[in-house]
Amino acid sequence: MQLVGRVENIVLQGARREADRILEEARARASSIIEEARQRVPSILEYYDKRARRWIELERQRQLGLAQLKINEAYLKAEHEVLARVFDGLEEEVRKRLQSPDEYREYLKTILQEIFRGSQFEKPVVKVNPSDESMVKEILQEMGVDARVEGDESVELGAVVEDEERGFLIYNTLQTRMDRVKRIVSEEIRKLWEG
Repeated sequence: MQLVGRVENIVLQGARREADRILEEARARASSIIEEARQRVPSILEYYDKRARRWIELERQRQLGLAQLKINEAYLKAEHEVLARVFDGLEEEVRKRLQSPDEYREYLKTILQEIFRGSQFEKPVVKVNPSDESMVKEILQEMGVDARVEGDESVELGAVVEDEERGFLIYNTLQTRMDRVKRIVSEEIRKLWEG
C-alpha cells in the first residue's frame, strides 16, 4: 500500500508541477496581453480621436453649408422682394408718364424705330392695341415703313412685329422692356454678390 501512496504522491506532485507550469504560462500570457493592450491604448485612443475630430469637422462644414444656404435663400428672397417693389414703382411711374398723349406717341415711335432699325422685314405686320392703330400708322408713314397694322387686344403699351414671310416675331412692349431691365439688374446684383 505504501507503494500506491507513493505513486499517488508522485502523480499528485507531477500534476501540481504541471498545473503550476500551466498557471505560470497563463500568467505570463495574461501579463503579455495586458502589456500589449497598454501599449495599444494610445494608438486606439488616437485613432478614435482622429475619427471624432474628422466627424466634428465634417459636421461643422455641413452646418456652415446649411447656414450659408439659408443666408443665400434669405438674401435672394429679400432681393426679389426689393426688386419687385422697385420695378412695380418704376412701371407705375412709366405708365403715368405714358398717359400723356405726346409722351406716349414719342414712346411708340422709339419702340418702332428700335424694331425696324437694322431689321429686314419682307412682309411686316405690326400688332398693337386697337386704340393705338391710327397713331402707329402715322408713325410708320413718317418713318417710311410699309407695314400692315393690326389691332390686338393682348398687346399693351408697345408693338409686336411679325414677318409673315420668314415667320418670326419681335416683341417690344413695356412688359418685355421691363423684363429685360429686370434680368440685367438681377444679373448685375448677382455679380456683385458673387464678386
